[in-house]
Amino acid sequence: MMHESEREAQREYGRRVTETDRVSANSTQTTRTVTDASGAFKRRADAKRPAGHEAFLKAIEASGGGIWFRYLDEDPNLVHHGMVKHSDKFTVSIDVQGATRVVFKHALRDFGPEKRA
Repeated sequence: MMHESEREAQREYGRRVTETDRVSANSTQTTRTVTDASGAFKRRADAKRPAGHEAFLKAIEASGGGIWFRYLDEDPNLVHHGMVKHSDKFTVSIDVQGATRVVFKHALRDFGPEKRA
């Protein structure tokens, strides 16, 4: 069984430890700032970099370039065009002619960057 003084020390430590997650706008790398019992700050980076199609979408979003995409349930020859406003694990927000569409990634047949003229 834990002594009351030990328990109080744990409570105090719990009150002093703070975590702040900050995510950069261009990256999903998380930096965590921790204040330990002595008041010293420690920083560590969690390895959460996007990979595959997520990295591709983030790069297009950061560059401000356009994309083309096709829906899975539409005619494969019908191509839509827009600009990526945001993407996360399950969705992509695409600005199409001034209107924002939130599209589930599983509803997309394929997509790619617009060719620059």
